[in-house]
Amino acid sequence: MTHDTPARVNRPRVLMIAFACNPAGIGEHWLGWGWAQEAAKSCDVTLLTWDRRAKEVEQAAPAAGLQAVCVGVPGWVNTLGDRSGLGRWLRQIVWHRRAYAVAKRLHAEKAFALAHQTTFHTFRIPFRAAGLGIPAVWGPIAGGEASPPGFGPWLGQLRMGEAARKVMNRLALAQPGVRRSLRLAQAVFVSNHTTLNFLPAWCHQRCIVMPPNALREEPALPPVRTRSSIVESLQLLSSRILPHDTKKTTCPPAPLVSGDGPLIIVASLMRSGTHLLLDSLFNNFSTLRHSPLFLDFDAYQRQSLPPAPLNSITGLVIKTHFPETPLAEPYASALAALAPRALVLMPRRPTAEIRKSLAKWGVEVSAAEFDEIESRFQNFWAPFSPLTVDFSALLKPPNVQALLAEVAKRAGPGLKQNDKLVMPSQSRFGVYVDKLLTRLSGKNAPRINTTIGYRLSSKQRA
Repeated sequence: MTHDTPARVNRPRVLMIAFACNPAGIGEHWLGWGWAQEAAKSCDVTLLTWDRRAKEVEQAAPAAGLQAVCVGVPGWVNTLGDRSGLGRWLRQIVWHRRAYAVAKRLHAEKAFALAHQTTFHTFRIPFRAAGLGIPAVWGPIAGGEASPPGFGPWLGQLRMGEAARKVMNRLALAQPGVRRSLRLAQAVFVSNHTTLNFLPAWCHQRCIVMPPNALREEPALPPVRTRSSIVESLQLLSSRILPHDTKKTTCPPAPLVSGDGPLIIVASLMRSGTHLLLDSLFNNFSTLRHSPLFLDFDAYQRQSLPPAPLNSITGLVIKTHFPETPLAEPYASALAALAPRALVLMPRRPTAEIRKSLAKWGVEVSAAEFDEIESRFQNFWAPFSPLTVDFSALLKPPNVQALLAEVAKRAGPGLKQNDKLVMPSQSRFGVYVDKLLTRLSGKNAPRINTTIGYRLSSKQRA
């Protein structure tokens, strides 16, 4: 796949910080490299690492699709670091200060979408790049482990050292830089529950427990299709800790604000490609990127927000499942009044596929019931001359290109397509990175993904 294909356009730029990193190493050095290597399959990764292993990193980086930037420390700092534990801690503090200065310069030259610090996987060294003002992920981190109460007498000569470590951990956690890092990071990967319980309770909501190597134990039998724990964690972060309807993406919870450009209504039956269509619009028409990205008309009613302002809105993208999702008066009348002056887009998917998808979400609908729902849907929207969009067309670049051209033609001269076609990421890791950045950055995300639960099948990827 070449760099100018649709799948690689607008890949998120990720800054990965791994003090310990060596493709030929073991332990933390191998982990630092592994995280960067996996992320590079879906993102444009700039790797900041210690220059001690610069030769190995720089030789392996091109094949892994990484841009490596090696940062050093003064010779006397390395000398101290090689001689004692305190010296090693000092070396990391000095290195991270220098790395942060490099990170700020690189970010100013060309902005990153995400910063992620991986190694050493400890909470004791602050995550300075969390202060870049972009979404930040820290970890996996550890260090909060301690011997359980009552085990002291069994430790022998190690008892005093264990007691001292507990004190040092408390002092390390009290560092302003560490607490600032915990506040600024949108997600914190924590290696174990002991460390999680050691961290302040106010940051637990943003913590995800996962091993440092991102591998979890899976049963040997029966055969199962295993999933990457990195992907699972990103999925959890992008869809549960950060819900799909944030103030950056959706009204509500964001306030209702009119924008420039055409008024577009995406009217669809649930599970028929609604968000795939929305994302195609946002990623390929920059004029449609507003803050928030779209108005969820059905949610607007559920929040009992005032209907009067709906009558005068302009320049918005509206999502609705009406009449599948009922609207009370005067909301239904407001939607009917908006539709004649809007471009109505209607994604369509085969009935059997929709019912199967609904069943996965715990919604069982008989064939007869669905026929009745579909009939009411068509009767309401048909008078507004909707542009029907086949679900499968949203997965193929030539079809999407043709769709965008037709949308631009119907919307008028105020809507101009971007120069390069942007399609959804082809990897699950990339999908969840895009979801995370969309929920955190809204219209400024490199590639917008507003989907709630969607996965490309192997046939659709082909």
